[in-house]
Amino acid sequence: MLGIASNDEFLAELNKLGINNNNKSTIEMIDINHGRPNGKKEIPDTVRALVASEAIAGASPTELASTFNVSKSSISAYKHDATSTTTYHQPNEALKESNDFVRSRIVGPAQQRLIKAIESITDNKLDDTKPQIASAIARDMSSVIKNIQPDPSLVINQNKVVIYRPRLKDSDDYETIEVID
Repeated sequence: MLGIASNDEFLAELNKLGINNNNKSTIEMIDINHGRPNGKKEIPDTVRALVASEAIAGASPTELASTFNVSKSSISAYKHDATSTTTYHQPNEALKESNDFVRSRIVGPAQQRLIKAIESITDNKLDDTKPQIASAIARDMSSVIKNIQPDPSLVINQNKVVIYRPRLKDSDDYETIEVID
């Protein structure tokens, strides 16, 4: 059976398969609730942008979820420029623009301070430091370089394919009709 079935049809199919309805341990019915619950309105774009900006700035997803009455998966989608988990790979341009602005407000000053810190480490200062401190500085600078440059060996493949194979029926599953000529 493939598709949506009523409860009676489902139980009839279970009986055909030899699964007794009285044996509750073999039957597990799970309600799958996807999407927005009945009566819940769509989240306005301004609220999505606000939630995304707070999430990008480091706010706790748990706090955001309870404050704005949105799911953690929606918060993740908003951070990735999507309006929902189903549109993850189709960014919303207005939300993307808003998120890029928030990121630039955070990254810009951080980059300026990083450059200022790097420039303050002069050759003379390095020559006068102990080997342990110079080693720590070199390790930190290596970290900065790794964070700025993308890793060429890193391949990100987040595609996931789920294929559901229906149960194939054989000739015993069908009713036989004899035709007499």
